[in-house]
Amino acid sequence: MKKSFLIYFLIYLTIITFVFRSLLFNLSTNLLDWRDYPTINWMIFHNVSKISTLNFNNYFDTNAFYPNKNTLLFADSFIPQALLELPFYLVTKNLILSFNITFFIVLILNYLSTYLFWRKLFKNSFIAFFGSLFTIFSPAQMLEFSHFQMIFIWPFFFSLFFILKSQENHSIRNLTLAGIFLAIQFLGSVYLSFYLIFTIALLYFIEFITSKNYRFQNLRNIGIVFLVFIILNGYFIKNYVDTKKAYNIHHSLSENVTYSAHLTDYIFTSRIDSIIHTSEIANKWNSFNKNVSGGQSSFPGLLIFLLFLYSFFDIKKVQNKLIFRFDINKEQLLFTSLLFFGFLFSLGPRLNFNGVYAYIPTPYDLLLRIIPLVQEIRAPSRWYFIFTIGIIYFALLGIKKLQAKIDSRLLFIALLVIFFLEYVPVGITTHSETYINNHYITLKDLCSSKKLAVLEIPVTHLNAYPDIVSGLNYISKVQLASTYHQCYLINGYSSYDMPHLYTLSYNLYTAIIDNNVEMFIDALTNSKTDVVKFNEDQLPREVYAQLPSFIEKLSTKSGIKRLDNEMFIFESNLKK
Repeated sequence: MKKSFLIYFLIYLTIITFVFRSLLFNLSTNLLDWRDYPTINWMIFHNVSKISTLNFNNYFDTNAFYPNKNTLLFADSFIPQALLELPFYLVTKNLILSFNITFFIVLILNYLSTYLFWRKLFKNSFIAFFGSLFTIFSPAQMLEFSHFQMIFIWPFFFSLFFILKSQENHSIRNLTLAGIFLAIQFLGSVYLSFYLIFTIALLYFIEFITSKNYRFQNLRNIGIVFLVFIILNGYFIKNYVDTKKAYNIHHSLSENVTYSAHLTDYIFTSRIDSIIHTSEIANKWNSFNKNVSGGQSSFPGLLIFLLFLYSFFDIKKVQNKLIFRFDINKEQLLFTSLLFFGFLFSLGPRLNFNGVYAYIPTPYDLLLRIIPLVQEIRAPSRWYFIFTIGIIYFALLGIKKLQAKIDSRLLFIALLVIFFLEYVPVGITTHSETYINNHYITLKDLCSSKKLAVLEIPVTHLNAYPDIVSGLNYISKVQLASTYHQCYLINGYSSYDMPHLYTLSYNLYTAIIDNNVEMFIDALTNSKTDVVKFNEDQLPREVYAQLPSFIEKLSTKSGIKRLDNEMFIFESNLKK
């Protein structure tokens, strides 16, 4: 087992080295993308700086969205990711290098956890290896690669591994470990913790209805898992709830619909960047996919789908007739349920079909009404993750059936080659971008003696030039730059868009267009801004056109001083 594990592990390392070769050669400077990843780096840095200095006062207050509180909890906390990154940052002092090392560690932990999980189920290293590959390179993971928290899956599978292990002897130790990994998953990815809780509850529900002699034991076991989870995460859950109430955060029905999968997503493979799925034929087929924004799921790929069909139905020929038979045991019932509910819930509260809103309510709409907490999953399409686990299980059953009929070496080579051609991304490239400039050097100097509040204009990514994608790149780098200059930021980017920032943005743009300096200064004063920075290239063109005359007028205003061609500061904040 040890020898086979090492061989499989080396093959996996070879694959990820090939896939992420661009990143490996530029660990110190490049990121997988410059939209969400700079913000993720900023969030991890917040945790690293707090933990490394043992400064736990006001832990959830970041430097962005000043002077608002608990702003870390607008999204995932990234505390586990920060703990992984902490030793590398302390040694290198290079945030991007430390993050990229952490990224590869997560990929390795993902492999180890999925390998142990699938091996526990199938008692077969060969199958466990392909289970890991199918999981890590599944379309469900490829769709979410720009969201680091959504590929942070190792606590999910370690938790399930220890639950499966506990079923052998009802060990409290294994149940405790399962609860600990559930707690880690919650801190690293709230979405994935929801799916894990659902999977655990489903597992024990099936155990409860099928094992009459062990009902009390099963209730005790699930109680231990969730008790450990609540003990470890109760403080964080309370703060999430308090933050939600304080800011009246809720996700509307339209938001849930926007980020739902479309029924037709399950026949397209637009996000599988492999040799097969980037071929001319595949591109032609995927060109019919009209769901190009919002939530998405995907066809699981031919290899996984055909293996699934091969195992899911028992097809026999009897007297010139094909007979389809479907047998199911307790274990298969669990993964059939994951497949079914993952598909159903990924469609969200209203049915969408190839870019068209169909208005038809789905069972997920009823779930939202019965369990309001489910609204926290504002992207129902991500339920596709547990669909993927379900279909991979049956694909692995298909491999098990093939093992009985085909030579293992021949089967291994065939599966590995087909997997590489169909699932392994071949075109992932990375690049570096500048996010520290002379303006931020000036801010660093100012904030080294007195921490000032900086407002960067545009205020949000939604009203930046030329589009939202460019705006996201801009605002995300603004936050990353703040890890260097250490000033407060009036604005920022997170999964929650603060309403008052839209009002502020509107007032500032109106003031610039109308050349109304008094209105502009009033808006800055009311938002507690000390320094304002204009990012001309990102301003809407109608605002940009009026900016030179507005800046000339602003420069003559008493009480405010021009620092350089982009920044102004209220004179009361200047060093004496």
